[in-house]
Amino acid sequence: MSEATTPAYSVVIEWENLRLADAGRARPMLRALYAQVEAQSRAGREGEILVVTDSDPALDAALDAALAAAGPPPVAAVRRVAAPATRYYQKKNAGAGAARGAVVVFLDSDVIPEDGWLAALLEPFADPTVDGVGGTTYVEPRSAYDRAFAAFWFFPLRDAADTTDELIEVYANNLAFRRAAFLARPFPEQAEFRGAAGALVAAIRAGGGRVLRRTAARCVHPAPNGFLHLLRRGACEGHDQFVRRQRELGGTTPPWRWSRNVVLRWLDGRARERIRERAATLGLDHGQRALAHGVATVHSVAALAGHLLTRLDRRLVPRFLSI
Repeated sequence: MSEATTPAYSVVIEWENLRLADAGRARPMLRALYAQVEAQSRAGREGEILVVTDSDPALDAALDAALAAAGPPPVAAVRRVAAPATRYYQKKNAGAGAARGAVVVFLDSDVIPEDGWLAALLEPFADPTVDGVGGTTYVEPRSAYDRAFAAFWFFPLRDAADTTDELIEVYANNLAFRRAAFLARPFPEQAEFRGAAGALVAAIRAGGGRVLRRTAARCVHPAPNGFLHLLRRGACEGHDQFVRRQRELGGTTPPWRWSRNVVLRWLDGRARERIRERAATLGLDHGQRALAHGVATVHSVAALAGHLLTRLDRRLVPRFLSI
């Protein structure tokens, strides 16, 4: 593809999540992506790949190693977009701004797309009324810890179906938009760590746009990389819940009992229900169910800590426990 050719799509990869995830995941991610981009090229649909970096020497070295291990790319070059001192969604916005494709596909550095992911994500855009398409992301239940995490986490279990319907659960690690529509309304700036993708989809729909889900566009997400990562995920979720609630109250600080009740409802409600519903599919025995409840409890206690730290000072979690 020449520089004068407008690519049909641009794959934008943030190089942010590898601060906490296993850097080795980027290699199979790139290899899987390369194979699918090459398949699209054989079908007559040319694309480009962009990686948004943060000018961090360690992350740049990890990128160099991952690109070398993945082998020759199926495009002229993997373009690097420098976006120093930016956060997760800001990197995605920077990548979309530098992209040239008619469709911008957002993929995270720590997820691995299944075969057919890219084709499934792009196919619905044949309908000119579609503004966005989201895929499905799940935790691969390889180890006992992975299964325990998959049992209660917000990602659903792997769905073997191939359906196209209205997008409800929004995952920014597996999402695509028409570039013009996205640039008119990019990921919004917000105080929370996560949630901007859902806010963006809601805004597009409020403006009359359509955003669909394609279940066959599947990506595998890792469980938190160790105990500290699990604690940080929980603390950041607690921070986000508190910030959202404070915004809903017009800036008023929520009462103390609210933080307690949120975590107790999560433990006694969502986590317990999900573990019960998913145990058979994941093949959990009694010991593994107990492990799932234990991991969920640790996560919820960390979320409560995130609530309390954010109540004291909203800068604490972003400064010391950021994900």
